Amino acid sequence: MGRAWLIISVTKRRLISLEKVRAGFDAGKAPVSPGGFLVMLSAELTERMEPVSASLADDIDDIEDRAFLGENGLGPEIASNRRKTVQLRRFVAAQRDALFKLAGVEIDLFTLMQRSRLRELSDRVTRLVEQMDEVKDRAQVVNDEIAAQRAETLARVSFVLSLAGVFFLPLGFLTGLLGVNLGGIPGTDSPWAFTVFCALLVAMGVVLAVVMRRVRLG
Repeated sequence: MGRAWLIISVTKRRLISLEKVRAGFDAGKAPVSPGGFLVMLSAELTERMEPVSASLADDIDDIEDRAFLGENGLGPEIASNRRKTVQLRRFVAAQRDALFKLAGVEIDLFTLMQRSRLRELSDRVTRLVEQMDEVKDRAQVVNDEIAAQRAETLARVSFVLSLAGVFFLPLGFLTGLLGVNLGGIPGTDSPWAFTVFCALLVAMGVVLAVVMRRVRLG
């Protein structure tokens, strides 16, 4: 008569992988040992994590393409992708460590074939962890690129505003100075004074524009 096994599992939240294993038990496809149960559960968990990790990688591919095309408003998507990646990696890294230790433990719980299967699953989960690290790093690169683009745009706008200030400051000073209601302003009795003053402003504007153009090109 074969030995009977009692397996007790505890989980904080609903696991579809565990339910699939239970469905296999109900369908008469249960493993014949606790080692087989652990291998089956580990395989189900790994198979369910792989498409999720691939989806995160596809999302960051799309975000990268849109970011380098100059699309704005990608900050929330990047943050969401990084948050999901970090959360998933926390669980995947723990499973990687558990599988690595199970595959190397020297007990009679696993057969040689099951140990080989555990090592294979450990390698697959390790690749998932590496993939999620890559996704997290790429999200950081995209975020840095967007920040650099914003800084460049802000610097360009600040430069244009500075040039505008340099251009209009002397003109505004002269018009403000000659606009005071005090005696002694030159040209008050000359009919050509306003025309001369306007020509002087135009000439100053041209000189300032040439100087600023040279500074900008330089």
